[in-house]
Amino acid sequence: MKKFFLMLSCIAFALSVAACADMEAGNGKIIVSTEDELRDALRAAEPAYSILLREGIYEGDFRCETSGMEDMPIQIASYPGERATVTLPKNKSGAAIELNGRSESISVAGRGKES
Repeated sequence: MKKFFLMLSCIAFALSVAACADMEAGNGKIIVSTEDELRDALRAAEPAYSILLREGIYEGDFRCETSGMEDMPIQIASYPGERATVTLPKNKSGAAIELNGRSESISVAGRGKES
């Protein structure tokens, strides 16, 4: 019974990532368009993955626990030709995306505050 439950949990997680984010076949790109998809993508990311955010505002407390490698970083960026903004809720302070892996192996395009 435990094996069955574990297998169902793994299948549900895999389906949720596939259903929530568009994973381009074999090239390691995860395209997201909602906060939940971004959270799922950050959990699923592996070295050399690119997480591409479709245009919009992503408000939340996001965390990447995985590290890339020096020659295969995890990349987080706006979808080409679009502008995505990641921000914390108004009542929080700190980083909108917390990087708990080795920071030199995670690349975030467009870092910094808007003036």
